[in-house]
Amino acid sequence: MSDLTTFSQADGVSSPIAPYSLMVRSNNARSIYHIAGQCAVDASGAVMGATIEEQTAAVFDNLTKVLAVDGLKWSNVVKLTCYVVNRGDIRGFNAAREKAFTELLPNGPYPANSLIIVSGLVWPELLLEIEGVAVA
Repeated sequence: MSDLTTFSQADGVSSPIAPYSLMVRSNNARSIYHIAGQCAVDASGAVMGATIEEQTAAVFDNLTKVLAVDGLKWSNVVKLTCYVVNRGDIRGFNAAREKAFTELLPNGPYPANSLIIVSGLVWPELLLEIEGVAVA
């Protein structure tokens, strides 16, 4: 039995339009991890990628590295909050996120997700930031 129960339907609420769950319940959580927002920045401080697709892949790579610090995997992630600067990048972001999930969570369950359009991030060349919550 999975340690997570996902909910993708709720009466009177639209079903997810991308790979994410409306809500995720941890059945056996002992620790909750709040993952700071990650951007497409490498260890030297350089921005990785110029397109939303490139930066999204880099952010998912950074998040994977952060999770690994304490032995966590994507199956531990229950919530993502995604901040995207350009409304016109939503389609590219969704495609890149779906590609990442295909590799990282090939059989689901997908974490709950919020997507927020913001006017900018800490550096003008950054196109998105993603923070998360994981349980173990």
